[in-house]
Amino acid sequence: MKYKLFLVLLSLIGICIAIFATSQYGAGISPDSIGYIVTARHLADGIGFVTYNNAPLLVQPPLYPAILGIIDFVFGVDPLASSNFVSAIFFGLALYLSGLLFFKNLSPSLASLGTVSLLVSIPLIKVTFMAWSEPPFVFFVALYLFALSMYLEKKNIKSTLLLSLSVALACLTKYIGVVLVLTGIISILIIQHDSLKTKLSHAFIFAFISILPISVWIGRNYILSKTLFGPRSPSLHSLSDNIRYAFDTILQWYVPSRIVDSRPILMLLGLIVGFLIGIVFVWAKTPITTLLKQTRPFVIFILLLVFGYTGFLIISSTTTNYDSIGNRLLSPIVIPTTLLLFFVIEILSKRIKEHFPTKPVELLLTAGIVLWLIYPARATALNAINNFNEGNGYGAKSWKYSQTIQYIRENNLPNCTIYSNGADVTYLLANINVKSIPSKSSGANTIADISSLENNFPQENTACLIWFNQITWRTYLFTPDELLSVTNLEQSIKLDDGTIYIVSKK
Repeated sequence: MKYKLFLVLLSLIGICIAIFATSQYGAGISPDSIGYIVTARHLADGIGFVTYNNAPLLVQPPLYPAILGIIDFVFGVDPLASSNFVSAIFFGLALYLSGLLFFKNLSPSLASLGTVSLLVSIPLIKVTFMAWSEPPFVFFVALYLFALSMYLEKKNIKSTLLLSLSVALACLTKYIGVVLVLTGIISILIIQHDSLKTKLSHAFIFAFISILPISVWIGRNYILSKTLFGPRSPSLHSLSDNIRYAFDTILQWYVPSRIVDSRPILMLLGLIVGFLIGIVFVWAKTPITTLLKQTRPFVIFILLLVFGYTGFLIISSTTTNYDSIGNRLLSPIVIPTTLLLFFVIEILSKRIKEHFPTKPVELLLTAGIVLWLIYPARATALNAINNFNEGNGYGAKSWKYSQTIQYIRENNLPNCTIYSNGADVTYLLANINVKSIPSKSSGANTIADISSLENNFPQENTACLIWFNQITWRTYLFTPDELLSVTNLEQSIKLDDGTIYIVSKK
């Protein structure tokens, strides 16, 4: 019972860290966040799952904006104001549930340290500070692992239903949740049952409940857009690039980036660790074959999840264009990966204790892990302080006090249609519907040449163009310099962080 009080305390600390970091400027806002927030507002107003450009929500599943929308509808709290609390609460719940898993599968000391490592986990903290669907998805992954451990013990309908519910909710939060469907089915089929009939019936029930809700949503997408997941573009990254991104990202969760970025040092460190592990197993009285037989089935299922999720992510990132693989996309496997790491540490410590006194080994191991935790704890503290002082993304201080946004709010632009490289942020912060500047590329494909805009852009006789200097990542949009060659582009107002132009056909 004491360990549960410890986990409650850690969870509350995690919630407080997240709320502190976002208390001044709110949750960090990205283009995806704007889609979630505006959809949530529309949902609360009874309009439905519609994004800021009045198009149906397709690219993301519905659960996260639905949560924000329900809070807005019931309590009257705008999604922009509630998103940081939602992320903080899901982070706290994920910590508590993960702690239960750690204490169930590890020694008390390692379970305590492992849960603390999640509290200061670099990727978990980064996604928690943002208005993203990752915090609830991370929680549902933890719930899946918890339900799977229960199913491994009980193998009954109740545990099957909990497992199914966790996966159904994960799929409704992020499309990549379908990986849990596949790993869950395989896990159920691997687990020993009294009869084949029971095994197959549980697998069918799990698959049906898990897939049904997201299937209804995907069917709705197809009816509205003739696509299953919204429009997608070819990837900009090769398979080898994505493998490297995934490998480097996961390493940086546990090893300082300066070591990961230096390949010679990283190779030397790998050789040293491998050599030490080899010595431990040479000393061990237990043969490796026996050790493998003694490996808990739950470890196999965790490996299945980690490799299944990472493999699916790498393949999909190679075929489809979206954010490059980093902390955000890999954050859902932080908990199972960290649990695997502490499994390895426990196995090694048991082998060492066969040759040395137990207490000194435990003290040295604890001291080593505490020293190692300084790296992520320092990074987390700096991240929290920076978020408190500066904010993040479109929610940052620089956007809150943007001269361009302030000008748009306070002045009616001359009767003209507005185009911008920041149509989403203009809608969010100035509540004005704005069209996007034409795109010249989509993923790896070129879709338009500048000459194609001649006599075609703008569609109106005269339009306004708002160019935000802070938006540097939308390289797929035509720039003012490029538009100047095919349009009459006149600088109207120049501000510290942007420029407003009058644009007309040549």
